[in-house]
Formats: sequence, C-alpha cells, structure tokens
Amino acid sequence: SSGINAEYGDIPCHTVIIRNPPYASVSCSPFFCDTCFGKLLQAAEQRPFSCEDCASNAAPFEIQDKSLVILCYNVVKRLLTEKDFDYEDFVKIDDEKSSTTTKEYVNDFKSIAKMISKDLLVSDTDVEKVADNLSRDVSCDLERSQLTDLIRRVFSKFPCNVQGLRCVSEDDSGKLSEARIGSAIYPTLALMNHSCSPNTRLYFEKSDAVVVTTADVSRGEELFHNYGPDVLAGDTLQRRRILKRQYGFLCGCHACLTKELQYSHKCESCGAPVWFDGDDVECGECGKQIHHSRFRSRIHEVMELLYELEEGITRNGDLVDDLVEKAMELYPPESIQLGSIMDSCAEFYREVENWASALQCRNVSCKVVEIAVGRESHTHLLELMKMCCLGIDALKAGYKDIDISKLRKDSALCVELLGKCKIYKMKSLEVLREWNKSP
Repeated sequence: SSGINAEYGDIPCHTVIIRNPPYASVSCSPFFCDTCFGKLLQAAEQRPFSCEDCASNAAPFEIQDKSLVILCYNVVKRLLTEKDFDYEDFVKIDDEKSSTTTKEYVNDFKSIAKMISKDLLVSDTDVEKVADNLSRDVSCDLERSQLTDLIRRVFSKFPCNVQGLRCVSEDDSGKLSEARIGSAIYPTLALMNHSCSPNTRLYFEKSDAVVVTTADVSRGEELFHNYGPDVLAGDTLQRRRILKRQYGFLCGCHACLTKELQYSHKCESCGAPVWFDGDDVECGECGKQIHHSRFRSRIHEVMELLYELEEGITRNGDLVDDLVEKAMELYPPESIQLGSIMDSCAEFYREVENWASALQCRNVSCKVVEIAVGRESHTHLLELMKMCCLGIDALKAGYKDIDISKLRKDSALCVELLGKCKIYKMKSLEVLREWNKSP
C-alpha cells in the first residue's frame, strides 16, 4: 500500500490516530468471544465462542474447524450482505491490484482487495465448507463457481492482511509469554506500512484496534506499524528473511538501511561501536585494528558465563559480577545482547536479594528495549513493569536507595497503558495497581 501519512499537520506523541473496528473477526481460544473478544466465564465447549451479547453474530462451525476458515466465512458473509457489493467489480479490483491512494479510510474490504494476494494453503474441502454454510445462511445470486472463486480470493488476502490479537500471560515465576487469542481483518490498519522501528504502537479495546503515536510525527511524515519482527527480533538479515517469507517484500525501513547499534560491539580501545562480518576491522573512531579472533574469544567467554548462569550451573555471585563487567566492556548500551544478559543477571540478583545490582542490571535491560522500540511500545512497557515490580520488592525488603517519585510515575504509566491491552493472568500489573493506591 502507499501507506498513511500525517497529511493534515503535526501529530504529537500519545495521539490516537486510528480506532478501527474489525471488518470480521474470530477467536482462536475458547476463553474469548468470537466477535468482541470479551473474556468468557468458562471455556466454550463448542462453536460459536460467544458471550451473551454476541451469540446471534457467531459463525455456525464445529469447534475443530480452523479459525481462518471461520474468518473467511465471516468476511464473505458480510461482503454478500452489503448493498453495494458487486462480484464483477470485486474481481476487477483484485485483478488490477491498483494502488491504494485514497485519503478516505473506509472500513470496508474493497481496500483489502487492492492489496497484494498470496497463496494460502487452504484445501478444497475448506473452501466447499465455507461455500456450503454461506449457501445455507445467505441469500445471493452468485453461481457456485463464482462463490468459491470469491472465497479463494478472500483467502488469498489473509497471509498479508490478517491481524493477530494476542494476550500476555504471566506464570507463577513471573515469566511473561504471549499467546494468540484471535484473528481479525482491520481494513484501515492494513493500509499502514511496516517499519522495524515504528512510530506507533497497537493495542486492542475489546475487538477494536487502536493505533497511537509513540513519538512526535511531523506533517507529511509516514506513520508506520510493525508487522511482527522489530529490531529486538534479530538483525537486519534475520528480519528481512521473516518479512520476505511472510509478506513478500524486502524491508527498506530506516532500521534496515542503517548500521544498527543494537547489533554492534565496543572497540576495546575507545568504546566506539564496531561491526564484524567475519574479518578484522578498523575502528572508525580511533583507527585501532581490531582482530576478529580476539573478539570471538571475548564473546565466547561471556557466553560461557551466561550459559552457566541460565542453566543453574553456577550460583556464584562473584562469577555473575564478572559476567556483568565483561558484558558491559564488550557491548554498547544499545546492544540487544547486552539487554538479554542483564535481564538474566537481574533475575539472579533478585533471587539472592542483592537489590542494588538487580536494579542496576534491570535498568540497563530496560534502557536497551526503550532505545530499540520506544518508551511507550508494548515490549518496553512490559520491561518497565518488571523494573517497577523489582523496585517495589526492594522497598518491601528494606532497600532505601530508590527514587520513589519516579517509581510511582513509571508504575502509573504501566497501569494506564498496559491496562488497555488484552491481558490475562497478569499478577505483576495487579501488584502495581495495589502499590499505586498505597500512601
């Protein structure tokens, strides 16, 4: 697509720029409603997965049916019941693949029809199942061959345009994980182009997709969404492979066209960032010749210490101190690897109640994520939540060297912004809510 720009003026940070209800949706989890994604009181034992308010809107399928098959039914059913839908017109739009240049972002599937198509491995059985259900439920004048053709065309839009809805879970140890709870089509959201370091973030209010700016955006500047892999997910080559395989394009965002500090090392002489491609390099700042073999040896030493820590082989605080020191000497403050190491070290120090070192390491890992994806990105907010919970634990244990006002400000930000996301079983967020209420 041609993307969405700030056409009418500057847009401040924290501005909601899109609030897009789904054109069609389906739940992937029996704990969430197919239509509004509200949490069900208990797991549904059969389709539809519906709350009381949405029961009449749900698709008539079996619980074992694929969610994308049900989503296709929902899309085509809505298309066929629209007054202005014309099959020949839809086919023409799809075949022409005309560029989307309209400045009116209407929540209909015609804008999706203009998007690139990609084969989805869907069986004839699935197509016929959707067609059978539609023939039973919808009155239309399409011939069977036209109906199945329309279904296949809709399926072809899914690989590049279906938005996954995810919830964040936290186990008893505090480990966070994400799980997909649903899929939906958001026509306006689909018009946004990808960046590995976007200037917006996405969250969901029930089934509505809400896009908010995470930085000041100047008039004429493009607004970017992230399709999945951001700079935390891997280096440029890794991200480009993922995006090319899924979406068919070679990413040319700013992060992919510049050397990334997140994947650099420090010059041992002056501390400037250097990048290795398998050969010796010369530092661009001080001119020192840096031998790749020596750097490989230093990296191996750090990785060995990290392995022993994460596998529980060592619980020696002196060795962990050594790991922190060596990692800080090897990686710049923007390094993804440094953030990962500091995250593991922070957990160790928390367990042994070395609060000063735990907070120091957690602060480093949190800063790495903030630099990479922005302060108000979903990923950074989760890191900030861990930082706040650590601070609260330290206070409860009698540790005094904490900026209380900053802790309250950061915890309030997490409660406000993460509270808008689909979150299930998030004990840490409840800890922050309760602490913020305390005097």
